[in-house]
Amino acid sequence: ASGLSLREAALGRRGSTASAQSRASGGTSGGASRGGVCRYDVQVTTTGQWRQDVSVDLMREPLERDEQVELFDLGSHTWLPAVVVGASSASATSFGYKVRPVGIHPERIENVRPHRLRRRFAPGEPVEVYRGPAAGWLPA
Repeated sequence: ASGLSLREAALGRRGSTASAQSRASGGTSGGASRGGVCRYDVQVTTTGQWRQDVSVDLMREPLERDEQVELFDLGSHTWLPAVVVGASSASATSFGYKVRPVGIHPERIENVRPHRLRRRFAPGEPVEVYRGPAAGWLPA
């Protein structure tokens, strides 16, 4: 994700088949734009509760087993390469993921909160970035 801001890297996705269980305010399909910002009402998978006016920068698809990620190390305050291990469950986004850092710390770490993980993309891998409600998802 080189050349992209941290926010854009967090919003990056592989391919073009991302989806979310959501409903737009006002009963329309897709997101509703409020002040030029696209926001959604989103249903939380684990509880079934709806959260209103969630901006797209706060949403991402759950991470999958064997997915390449970066782990924010609390000690060094740096991002380290890692891999998601074990099967992801609906509770992983609430209670944390199991990850294995690559290289320096080869042991598995459990219950890593989602805000400490971001997707890692290989050089040359096709990535799309959300550029706002007018432009939508575009190749990076």
